[in-house]
Amino acid sequence: IQPRERPLGLIFADNLFSGRAITEEATDGLATFLSQTSLVLDNLALLRDVERLARYDSLTGVFNRREFEARMSVEEMRCLRAGHPCSLLVVDLDNFKAVNDTHGHSAGDEVLKATGDLLRQTLRAHDLVGRFGGDEFTVLLPETGGSDLDTVVGRLGQLAWEHEIAMSIGGASFPDDCEVPSALFSIADRNLLSAKSAGRRRACLGNDHRIIRLKGP
Repeated sequence: IQPRERPLGLIFADNLFSGRAITEEATDGLATFLSQTSLVLDNLALLRDVERLARYDSLTGVFNRREFEARMSVEEMRCLRAGHPCSLLVVDLDNFKAVNDTHGHSAGDEVLKATGDLLRQTLRAHDLVGRFGGDEFTVLLPETGGSDLDTVVGRLGQLAWEHEIAMSIGGASFPDDCEVPSALFSIADRNLLSAKSAGRRRACLGNDHRIIRLKGP
């Protein structure tokens, strides 16, 4: 069985009880079965690839914008029903255009990949990470708010510093900063602008606009 020309399995045929030789007709039938099986497996693999491309950003491996927004809507409803907090971060790479202009787009792609890896590996399994577009990422942190958000951002900033990734972050929490989770993005996005205005490599969090410097120890 060779879907996509890659060996996947073997089938052995034998007349175990009669001991008779396998006929050419039986061999032809088996070959047809194997061909059809390979085709089915090939189509299933292609379907999985298409589904993945529909949900994930092909460069960074995190959710694409559409999938992130869909999952965020589900999480918003869950937070409202259960009364749980949640937080949203908007992450933007500092001086990313200069990286592309100076070192080329391939270098910029490597920075984006490294950022996606950093976010996925730093955060919890049930946190949502998406690439919102260009060099902007979004992170949804279920059941996280208040001082916990500051802790997450501080840890993320330290790891970004260690990996030589310069970023600015805007963040907001429900219900601390808004009455409904759907308002999180507008607050976090405004805070991102404040973080960049404060000197980059900064995070600006909450309606009180608290500033955290993103650097190592």
